[in-house]
Amino acid sequence: MKMSSTSRSSWIDRLDASRGEWSRLYLRGGSHFRPSPPTSTRARSILHTLREHGADVRLLAAAHVLLQPDTARFVLKEVPQLLRVLAHHQQTIVVRTRARLRGRLAVSETFRARAAIGGDPSLFVCRSPVRSIDVPENHLLWHCLAVLERLCNAVLARLGSSQQIGEELTALRDACRSSLDSPVWGPKTRWHRPTALASARARRSRYRQYRQLANLYSVIADCCLTSKTNAIRALIARAWFEPISDDKLYELAVLVEVLESVTWTVGKSWSVRARTIASRSGPNVVFSDRARTRRVTVYYDQSPSSIFGLLSEYQLVGHQYPEFGIRAARPDIAVVISTQASSRLLLIECKNTADAKYARASIYKCLAYLHDFRRHWVSDLTSGTRILLCLSDEKLLRAIDKESGGALTISGGTAIRGVVEAIVSSSISAAPATNA
Repeated sequence: MKMSSTSRSSWIDRLDASRGEWSRLYLRGGSHFRPSPPTSTRARSILHTLREHGADVRLLAAAHVLLQPDTARFVLKEVPQLLRVLAHHQQTIVVRTRARLRGRLAVSETFRARAAIGGDPSLFVCRSPVRSIDVPENHLLWHCLAVLERLCNAVLARLGSSQQIGEELTALRDACRSSLDSPVWGPKTRWHRPTALASARARRSRYRQYRQLANLYSVIADCCLTSKTNAIRALIARAWFEPISDDKLYELAVLVEVLESVTWTVGKSWSVRARTIASRSGPNVVFSDRARTRRVTVYYDQSPSSIFGLLSEYQLVGHQYPEFGIRAARPDIAVVISTQASSRLLLIECKNTADAKYARASIYKCLAYLHDFRRHWVSDLTSGTRILLCLSDEKLLRAIDKESGGALTISGGTAIRGVVEAIVSSSISAAPATNA
């Protein structure tokens, strides 16, 4: 099922539900995302090159910002004009002098200064107005140019300057550096990250360059100065990124729901060991108690045959008829709950569909999983195996008001957590909690 951009953003929000705790599992260099079809050929070229070099998601987001025509136009054309009419305010400075007086005489300060040095009548203190560019909107301009220069350096370090895009980024970086070295800033100008007041004042400025600056910095903040998940969400909203497939996006969202529910069920006393989902051999996440007598192991996109080291009946048929090219079937997620007394297996199948016919076929597929892998737990290796079918469409889920009593459960949305928590909790509480 093809998701809308709104639906994708909502599932990205689900991915971010754990506040980044599990981000290392599904945001490894943006491996599950690709450029959107509307993206220009230039942008797709640089994205492809950066991904080949293992670029981080935020670096891909930086490429998005730097490749925008508005960015180059602002830095190359508008900033030089803006530097000639920088916003300023009048500031009064106090000058002690024995030479010609300039400015308004400060009488009280003059008498105090004379008293401090023995009453010298030739000393005067004057107040002189000067123009100062130390205002919030200029803080924003300086910081924006510094960030753009840093982003150019980061992308060029991976991309190089041998191709046309590299030359454009080099010109952009040099323009930012030249603007930062302009004498209008004065010596040793180093301003900290601007506040919300700076953006607000820039948007209200009578100069259009400041208004353009506020819009550009807003894009930079959304895409580059934020978490990886927020960067992906911003790029999807701008139709520059999309998931490799909507089905994968739903699988990852369900995976996070499962990990969150297991984390909440076992509590903080259990240790956690995690690897990225790119690891297709061995467990992806292992929860274990202090005594190492109880364990919850989560596998993503791995067949129970590889988990337990046994062939399924489907694979045995494939060995008899190799011309069919049969491979091991694998549910999307497998959760193994192990105690000293027994082990229990929960298989999870994710379906991003609104088609009732396809949902019925998925139910049959889940039942086939239970039959196909029964050799793995017939010898009491695993008892009480359950399979959970997760559906993304709310209309299909409205008809489900309770769990089924058999080995198959159909759920979706936030109800997934309740199902997983119930199964994990009942399994780990069946064994005595030794030093847990």
